[in-house]
Amino acid sequence: MRTRPAALRMRGQRGMALVEIVVALTIFSLALLAIFAGFKSALVGWQVAQQFTSEQQGARAVLEWLSRRVRLVGVGYVESPGSPAIYYGGAGEIRFWADADGNGSAECRQIYLRGGVVYERTSTSDCTSGEEQPLTPVRDAGRLEVTSLTFNYYDASTVGDPRLPVPLSLPDRYLVRRIEVVVGIRGLHPGQAPFVLSTQSVIRRYR
Repeated sequence: MRTRPAALRMRGQRGMALVEIVVALTIFSLALLAIFAGFKSALVGWQVAQQFTSEQQGARAVLEWLSRRVRLVGVGYVESPGSPAIYYGGAGEIRFWADADGNGSAECRQIYLRGGVVYERTSTSDCTSGEEQPLTPVRDAGRLEVTSLTFNYYDASTVGDPRLPVPLSLPDRYLVRRIEVVVGIRGLHPGQAPFVLSTQSVIRRYR
């Protein structure tokens, strides 16, 4: 019986070891790729969730700001015939009188939407002019666009559907006791659909 030389046997063993190393490295690389893909997918999901949470918080800040402003309608302002606290009540804009700082002098506040940002204009003389300021929470959130702003007005004493038609007539402007604010808000990611939030504010009236 003939046996292979020792040198040939060692060369064959080295060849088999090299193939095994290459196979092992290939399997290891594939495993690393799979782990990396799973980690990247989880990271993207976490980032999307964080962004959505941030947008929701920013949207609620916008709504809370609007609710606080609307609750000022008629505060410290004594209505008289022909001069209700609500100067104008439209579907997408409201103008009202209020003495918010309690100095005895009412000012007119106008809230409206323009270019994806809600603005407030304040005037001490009339409800058609004054300095406007952007909605601070939108500027702070940085990545939100207000796509729609709607005001619904309700007469709390009406039986049935208490919603008043807009724009409010002069008699209806005296009847408003509750205002619903509805906002559509969208993040600035391409293709993202807007989501809608709403709140209702009961207002005080002085006569």
